[in-house]
Amino acid sequence: MVNETDPNGELGRYVCGGYFIVKPASNSSPVEFCEICKANLPPGEIVTLSTCLTVTLPYTWAYEWVDQADDMRKRAGQIWGLQDSELDEFIKWTTERERAGEIGYPNMLTTLDTARELLRKFPICRDGWNLLGLGIRRDIAASYVAEYLPTRENELLPEIAKAISRGSSLDPTGRIIGYEVLGWEIDFHSWFCSLSEKDISQELGIRPGSDGLLKSYDDALKVASAAVRPHDAAPFGSIAWYPWAVVTYPV
Repeated sequence: MVNETDPNGELGRYVCGGYFIVKPASNSSPVEFCEICKANLPPGEIVTLSTCLTVTLPYTWAYEWVDQADDMRKRAGQIWGLQDSELDEFIKWTTERERAGEIGYPNMLTTLDTARELLRKFPICRDGWNLLGLGIRRDIAASYVAEYLPTRENELLPEIAKAISRGSSLDPTGRIIGYEVLGWEIDFHSWFCSLSEKDISQELGIRPGSDGLLKSYDDALKVASAAVRPHDAAPFGSIAWYPWAVVTYPV
């Protein structure tokens, strides 16, 4: 882990890309992974924002307007400790917050207060997940917005680009624990979806920490450049990869 606190304003170098409630990923987890991406994971639990590899709260099943079977909603809710009697209220709350701009579809919480309200209001299991913030360096934030913010017909665009366009800072009560390289194609992909730990060790001489996060921003920049190149059996086409600071928050 990167033992960074924020007495010198380190978090101020980043624009807030939102807050996320995320379970750790593991190649032995019962979560339904993309099998190609799963094969690249190192042993043990890792921290990632890629929904190829893990689950987040909320997600697509938590919105009234998404066409999804009731049994799938129930199974997804149970992962987080939501019983059937609580599920309808949770879906109503999430849908209302998304319409109000407090949640960005499918899983971005726009403020730390919204994330904490969710955790106070509903009986979410109290362990097995992390409350994380994502930050992108201010010097590349405009590039990200230009890449993703323009409206494209028949394509769901990341609400994260709208958040970044506001230029807000991350809540200063968090602590940077490492860096992840992420690309967007309907949802986040981690660099593990394009490269393996072996790839970056051999090609770049970089090793992620035991939690799967990269140890420095410079390492993340190098991995982002490498992930742009086509690699064996990547499950998607050419997408833009960006380095992100991953920030942990107490709950």
